[in-house]
Amino acid sequence: MRRLPNAAALLTAILSAVACAGSSASGFRYRLTGSDQLDMAARRGDLARVTQLLDAGARPVPPAPLTESTLWFAVQSGDISIVRLLLDRGADPRADFEAFVAAAAMGRVDIATLLLERGAGLDMRSVRQDVTGWAAGPGGFDQVRIPEADLAPERFAETMRRFDCQVSAPIPLTHATLGYGDGSTPETRRQVLELLFDRGADPNATDLTGGTLLMLEYGFELDSLLRARGADPDRADLCGRTAADYEARRAARRARWESRPRP
Repeated sequence: MRRLPNAAALLTAILSAVACAGSSASGFRYRLTGSDQLDMAARRGDLARVTQLLDAGARPVPPAPLTESTLWFAVQSGDISIVRLLLDRGADPRADFEAFVAAAAMGRVDIATLLLERGAGLDMRSVRQDVTGWAAGPGGFDQVRIPEADLAPERFAETMRRFDCQVSAPIPLTHATLGYGDGSTPETRRQVLELLFDRGADPNATDLTGGTLLMLEYGFELDSLLRARGADPDRADLCGRTAADYEARRAARRARWESRPRP
């Protein structure tokens, strides 16, 4: 009986075939494009390679629903010199929501400042996030994409009620400060939010559900800053919930968790 290779051996054979492909007419070949290589070099923080690829004609990839931008990879590297170089050579921050969120989540106030100085828009939203709702399914609750037709403003309140108000939607830029990552601290979150407000961001900016940042930060570390900058605690989302209602629901969940049966 013929013995089948194990998974590691099979993977090695496949990678070897890919590396050697093209040596015969029947082989196949995959070459990284200049933009692919640029993304990889930006993510590694390899300034010399990024410069070389740009000089050879590679162009930064813009944000798209199914791809990260080159600028996002550069922000992830944490090297502000690469971010600045890409901006100088054509990367457009005006609609790159994810790049700004990455900077905020990493606590890189310097990179967030640079992106805003180069034109990152206060009104930009994610191009990668669908509007989804939580619906009961066979195994519990499933997250389902809400069709475009149900997103019309005159219909969306009804759509939210259909999902028992459990809906997620692309967030405004102020909500980027909710992200935590390596290097993010309460102080850097505050600094990024101050930065946005100083440039005219609306403290009552909402997502499609009518949710504001104060609803998510009520009673937490950014609460006082939001109120000082004009956030309205009495503002309600499309389901009629205020910031205090959001906190009451969080408190109820905490109480259920703390009272759960323990082995």
